[in-house]
Parts: sequence; structure tokens; C-alpha cells
Amino acid sequence: MRVLHVTSTYPRAPGDRTGPFLADLVGAERDAGLDVRVVAPSGPGVVPMDGVTRFRYAPARAEVLAYRGGLMSASSGARAVMVPPYVASMAATAAREARRWRADVVHAHWWLPGGLAAIPAGRAAHAPVVVTLHGSDVALAHRGYARPLARAVVRRAAAVSAVSVALAEEASELLGVEVRVTAMPVMVPAAEQAEHATSGAPDASVAPDASVAPATGARRGVVAVGRFAPEKGFDVLLDALRVAPVPLTLVGSGPLEAALRDQARGLEVRFTGDVGRAELHALLAGAAAVVVPSRREGLGLVAVEAILLGTPVIASHTGGLPEALGAFGSAAPSYGEVLEVPGGLLVPPAHVGALASALERAATLGPPAPLAVAGAARHRPDAVAAHHLALYESLLA
Repeated sequence: MRVLHVTSTYPRAPGDRTGPFLADLVGAERDAGLDVRVVAPSGPGVVPMDGVTRFRYAPARAEVLAYRGGLMSASSGARAVMVPPYVASMAATAAREARRWRADVVHAHWWLPGGLAAIPAGRAAHAPVVVTLHGSDVALAHRGYARPLARAVVRRAAAVSAVSVALAEEASELLGVEVRVTAMPVMVPAAEQAEHATSGAPDASVAPDASVAPATGARRGVVAVGRFAPEKGFDVLLDALRVAPVPLTLVGSGPLEAALRDQARGLEVRFTGDVGRAELHALLAGAAAVVVPSRREGLGLVAVEAILLGTPVIASHTGGLPEALGAFGSAAPSYGEVLEVPGGLLVPPAHVGALASALERAATLGPPAPLAVAGAARHRPDAVAAHHLALYESLLA
């Protein structure tokens, strides 16, 4: 079966931390025997990769929309004039690749721009189109001017999916279509999953670099990972640290980095920048807790990674995060409340006091309970690939 993925973000080179979950999905599908190709944008730092076609939408110096934290945030101000050629080039390239390669399925990520570009590609190859929603695109569809276009795109797809149950329910009500759930893969080696899930102790084999592993085997401090953008809530976390001082390792990069560094003055905060997967796993495994303070989150794969590595999670009760922590169908915590769940603690989004209270309990948290670990296991690459294959086969049948 030939599957063409159409996406606005994808690793620019092997090991790049831009959209790694999509490369993981492609890898899992290839391991399952599918023939997979990708259409993604060109941009600074892009190198040739097997099975990946990059579309150009302007001279190199003017390609300013991709790999800058999402099309909507990158296209503000004067850059908005680049959006039409970007979408047009994406659609033309996807249609050409789908027709030449005779794709059996066209799988788009985010309804805009991927879904919009994938509809003509599906027509060109006479192939069904799957549109997967990841969270930011659902938030965009809440805006009145975008909703009609979002509904037009998803109603022309053969199937619409979302990366968590909460996001699927929200999107289904908002867009008026059935939305399935398709998990994204988490690449934690099986041996590490087994050891951390049963013991909750960090495994030195996770980190070849001893400098990132706990020196004594004891967990210390907390770790937060993500793009430095408003929706990730790292400003809320730094405010909470002034109430409940805890050593923090902050992993990532993004447009708010300078502001966050300024806000962190006087706190015990270490900025690492983007790190490789082995080092990230070592940091997650060695922390007392992983903190995911998002204001909005489609799923929260870093929370799933932490749970599979035996580390409890402190997270906002938003989007797919309760699901990631094994709190399926739980009521939201009341204002200021800290809710204990199988995977750790949940707090109201953007509530400094509740997050500070949770941070004070970080050092006493035990490993995630079996219910949370079992839920995280559905993100194993083989399970994710099998689920996607079943979806594709149902459409072709």
C-alpha cells in the first residue's frame, strides 16, 4: 500500500527536533510494510531525505513560513502575502506526487494547510484522503472566519482523525463530522519501557552521556519540554517556581526564549536548547516529575514519554493531557485544586497557585500507576502503525 503524507512540518534533517512525531509515524508505517512518501515544505537547514519531496514556494531568502512554529504564527504581518503561494505550491506538489506515484491513500496533517492541499491530491490519484487534526488547527477553527473553510476541508475527506479522545470530541462538535482517534507514536525503546514502567527508577543505559544522568540515582528537580510559545504555558511555570522553588531544566526553543530567560532570572532554571532523543530520555527519566503546563494541548506526547519512562507528570487539565495521565473522563479540577491521577497530578490551566502546590509535591510523587502505563502503551510504534493500516484498509475496502 502506498501512503503519501502531506504536512507543513517535518524534520529538516535526520535527528532534527522539528515535527519528530511525524517522522516516527512514517518510520512505524514503513516498518509495518507500507510504502510511504512525504510532501513537506522547503526551508533553511533542509537536507535531502529518502522519500521526502520538499516544495518551494519562493526564492530561498523569502521562504519564511515553514519551520518557524506553525504557519499561522509565522504568517503574521507582512509575511501573510506568502501564504497563497505556499498553499498553492503545496497543493500542486502533493497532486503531482500523488498522481505520478499512484498513491493509494493521501494522509494530511492539520486541516490547514495540509488538508486543504491534500484534497486535490486525492482527486489526482483517485485516492481517499485522511485528515489528522493535531490541536492548533482545531483552535484555529474556533475562529469564525476560519470555521467555514475548516468544515469544507474535513467534509471532503474520506476520514478525519484527531490525536486524542478529547480533541476528537471537540473537533466533531465544532466541525460537524465524525472524528476518529489515531494515536501518534512514542519512540521509547521497549527495554526502557519495561524497566521504567515496573521500577520507576532511572536507567543509566538511557543516557550514554553521564553528564545528563542523575549522579546518585536519586531524582531531583523537574523537567519541562516544548516549544517556547504562549500555548505551552512556560511563563506560568516560571511564576509558580517563585512560589515553590524547585530546580527546573527547560528543554526547547522558540520565539519566547528571550522573554522566558529574562523571567527566569533569580530562579534555579537551566535552559538546554533542543536536545537529541537519548539525552531527552535521560532528562525525563532522571526528573522527580515532568511538568506540562500547557494552556492548550492536543495530546502532549512528552507526557506519554515520561510515563513510559516511569516518571510522574504534573500537567494542566486541558486537551489530551488527562487522557495521557490515565485520567479518562475525569472531571476538571476546581479553581486552585490539585487532582491526583494515575499518571501524576492535574491542575487547572494557567493557575499559578495550583501549579505551585503541585510542584511542592513533586519530590514525593511515586511512579505512574499501571493504568497510566497501559494507556501510554497504545502509543507504541507497532500499535500505532497497525491502527493506521486498519484505517487505510477500511477506506480502500
